[in-house]
Amino acid sequence: MRNKTTPGRRLGRRLLAGAAVMLLSAGAWADLDGHGPDAWRVSGVAAGDVLNARMGPGTDYAVIASFAPGERGLRQVTCVPLVPQATWMQMTQDQRSALPQRWCLMRSQDLSRAGWVAQRYLREDGGAGTDAPSPSPAASAHAPAPAAASPTAAADSSDGCTAPTITGGTARTPASLLEQIQHDTDRFTGATGYQPLDVDGPPGIDWDRVYSPARFPTAGQSALLPDADMGAVARAMLVFDAMEGAIPHARYHVTYHLRYVADDCEIIPTAYVQVTRYNLGEARYQDVIQYVDKAFWPPRDIFGTAPHVSWRLAMGMVQGKYADIRQASRRVVADDAAAAADCLGQPCLALENATGPNGNWQTVQPAALPAAVYREPDHDWAPGPVRVAEMLYAQAVGSPENIEASETTSFERPDMTLVVSRDVQGQDSNMHGLLQWQGLMDDAVSETWLRTTILPGDRPQWQELSLPAR
Repeated sequence: MRNKTTPGRRLGRRLLAGAAVMLLSAGAWADLDGHGPDAWRVSGVAAGDVLNARMGPGTDYAVIASFAPGERGLRQVTCVPLVPQATWMQMTQDQRSALPQRWCLMRSQDLSRAGWVAQRYLREDGGAGTDAPSPSPAASAHAPAPAAASPTAAADSSDGCTAPTITGGTARTPASLLEQIQHDTDRFTGATGYQPLDVDGPPGIDWDRVYSPARFPTAGQSALLPDADMGAVARAMLVFDAMEGAIPHARYHVTYHLRYVADDCEIIPTAYVQVTRYNLGEARYQDVIQYVDKAFWPPRDIFGTAPHVSWRLAMGMVQGKYADIRQASRRVVADDAAAAADCLGQPCLALENATGPNGNWQTVQPAALPAAVYREPDHDWAPGPVRVAEMLYAQAVGSPENIEASETTSFERPDMTLVVSRDVQGQDSNMHGLLQWQGLMDDAVSETWLRTTILPGDRPQWQELSLPAR
């Protein structure tokens, strides 16, 4: 377990520490130099030999794959140890010399193989066939100290950017951008009533519970995390459910807002997701007992007794993971606040599902979506709430990736609102999903709505409504 830090310091660390914090020991660092090469090749390996790719960063780990001599197009996920520029400048020469050999987590060009390799066998794949190492200042922990004395100067150097690049934060990110992200994140996760959650482990998020074999059957079969490519909404809900546990009759109210901070070199997106789950167990219980003689009333606890709960999560890209949780908080929602809450036009505690605005709803074909890499083991039939939310988002956007940030949305007026209800309306098992997407960069359309109802064993039916711009 890492030493405790304030939320502000933790966010700065997470912007510079990548997916390796989940793959390695607590002291391992990840290299997030977003200005490095897009592709790498194997160098210094004799013909007839191979470059071993291992389960972890070192020869003590088992070999799980290999790369051929001269193999090109390798993708770098992360490297250890990380030595950001500011840290390098503070180190003595003895400390620099004592740094361990550098290892990098690499993926083959077709993404079929992955593993940790010694960095000395990697060269930038620039297409010229040279064995010269990459000139990136962060490319080697044993490189000379960079000439630039500040992150801002490094980002503006002549070998830096020619156009803004979307990153998750790099060793060269100016302090001003990190401070803006921190300000936004603190304002979102520090809303009234929310208490901070430790995103690095218990007593906050227990990652062993999240990555349990029941939830991720393929966990441990690759050097990469099984949820590396999940979008922010689905991953936020999956972590929420893993920690809070399932309830029989639930309604999820999920908001998603994407915000950019940027300069001439970097665009850093942060997804701000709020997951609020309302327990409809009491409403379902009251609905059942009004039609049954008291002698035959069912036990109250089988309808679920968990409180109404809300999480707020700030999420961003790191190499190797699309939606890393940088900061999070939790709030128990009081019964009176839950009773007053609105879920897209219907009270959140109502037993009827919201159906969206009146209009010319059109039947649409479901979007193609890869098979889920996760399971929802606490639910007795699929799809579960997380998958329904993932389906809604993909149906609207076309992929799990972040949308384009809008100038007209905010924390108070989020880009997307999703309402997912499980076994709320009627006596038969059912899932219902409703999505509103506003702030569209479209002169003709102001909002897009989607809705679906899913019954066990049936194919989902999808409808879409576009509201014209005013």
